[in-house]
Amino acid sequence: MNATAANLIERVLPETGLRQWVLTFPFAWRGRLAQDGALLGNLTRIFVETVH
Repeated sequence: MNATAANLIERVLPETGLRQWVLTFPFAWRGRLAQDGALLGNLTRIFVETVH
């Protein structure tokens, strides 16, 4: 795993600043989202469009 991370840093990713975004949902929603892929996809699309 360390070799994979080193390869990504040294050879794959450009030498620019990178940001990591994390999408979380309230615990009350997680059960429904685990069962409803379309709903999860729609919420994820909205998040990505908003961030982009």
